[in-house]
Amino acid sequence: FGVAVRGFPNYFFVAGPDVAAQARYVAECVVLMQRRRSRRIEVRHSSQQVYNERAQLAPAAPPPAASAFDLSA
Repeated sequence: FGVAVRGFPNYFFVAGPDVAAQARYVAECVVLMQRRRSRRIEVRHSSQQVYNERAQLAPAAPPPAASAFDLSA
């Protein structure tokens, strides 16, 4: 979700177009911390790296407009 960043334990950035999903993620993190009796949660370096790599991928080019219509008739 891009809500947490490595190096800032227990700190969540809640902003953007889907605040409800981000809030659910933070709530799940808090529940996990309580279940494990932990006082700290932090993003793994590998997880953040994968997220960043995927975020940098260019979106696929949209199909040409003509392909959305049946022009055979």
